Amino acid sequence: MKVLVTSNCQTAGITVALKAIFPNYDINAFPYPESGDQSKIVILLNAVKDVDIWVVDKRGIALAKGLDVKVIPVPNFYFSSFHPDITYARDIKTQEFTTYNYNSYIGVWAYNNKLAITDAAKLFNLETFTKLGYLDQWNNSVIKIKNEFSDAGFLKHEFQDFFLPLQRSGLFMHTINHPRPIVIAQLAKLVALRIDKSIDLKNREIFTPDSLFRDIWPLYPDIANSFGLEGNYIWRINATEIIGLKNYLEFAYNSYSEQKIYSGELNYLWDVPVQFKKVLEESLKK
Repeated sequence: MKVLVTSNCQTAGITVALKAIFPNYDINAFPYPESGDQSKIVILLNAVKDVDIWVVDKRGIALAKGLDVKVIPVPNFYFSSFHPDITYARDIKTQEFTTYNYNSYIGVWAYNNKLAITDAAKLFNLETFTKLGYLDQWNNSVIKIKNEFSDAGFLKHEFQDFFLPLQRSGLFMHTINHPRPIVIAQLAKLVALRIDKSIDLKNREIFTPDSLFRDIWPLYPDIANSFGLEGNYIWRINATEIIGLKNYLEFAYNSYSEQKIYSGELNYLWDVPVQFKKVLEESLKK
């Protein structure tokens, strides 16, 4: 049996896990090409023609039409509840993303408003997080994941079997879209049961390498407390640790300056809540 796995950053982990579950299968990874690279999409589709099963995220479903291959959709995993302060940001002048894609909502606002690093650091507190809604994102995050699973054709009980072990595990995300190995293993089990529903994986531990460990956003202590977990202000950026909130803000400020993005020239990819500016301005007065 030949299987090809195509997804986003989950591709390598799912492939390794499936190889462990099906050691006699020929299972290979083919990460999804960058958007607009038609030549690599052609290469991908030629590779798909040579396999029996294509495990692919929703971007590839339309590409599979007309191909003689069994398609098993795999949901993308996005979960912001642990890291509600993460945003993508762009240079207003060029519309290019910042060099390091993950940014702090609060940090970007502080930089745009020319706040000193010591003043910016004061904005990271329980009262501010509460007023910004950072502590109230669990239900919305779960709903988004449920919808992803539903769109991929998974049933309610399949989602429950997938998600319950994650809830019990504590912090299961490195960032909003980079899951820890336990998530990848659970996804691989769901896919495996679509390949062969007779296998029993309920009590089987599946090893997956932590290939997404290079970038880790911290679980802020005041947010961690709401989950009964321990938090910190330790970032991991391109495999380099940045310890301490002020050190991170200094890194971010310097990074923006080096990219010739100056105060007032950063724009969020996603809209901020209407009360965002008001909450931060009021926090500064205290």
